[in-house]
Amino acid sequence: MAIPVASLGTHGGDAPALAHLLPFGQSILPPLGVEIAGAYALTLFGSVLYVKTMIREQGNTRYLAASWIWHILVMAIGFLYSPIYGWLGAILLARAVVMPVATRNMRKTAKIAGIGECVTSLVSFVMITYAATVLIP
Repeated sequence: MAIPVASLGTHGGDAPALAHLLPFGQSILPPLGVEIAGAYALTLFGSVLYVKTMIREQGNTRYLAASWIWHILVMAIGFLYSPIYGWLGAILLARAVVMPVATRNMRKTAKIAGIGECVTSLVSFVMITYAATVLIP
């Protein structure tokens, strides 16, 4: 929803600002919406990998390595784009490293992973929204 809604906010609600959505304009998609949707897509795919390492694929070093590599890439891409996105990537990487290692000898439940995901989803929402609104040209 970020892509269609981005053109309707205060930064794109008037007719001249909507001109960039036309096929003959600069861009068919609003850059702010693409930024927000892309950030969410990157973090949510990392969330899938992380949750699998905590529940179904616990002990599977290949999934754990894939999760860590993905989170490292997200953090690196984030820092290239904005410090806020970079720090969000660092927080998600820390979660992806610390939680599976700290709970490796414990019986993992979906409740533990779910509570952690609720917290990191809220942090992601706040940081992505803040970064997107601060970085508006």
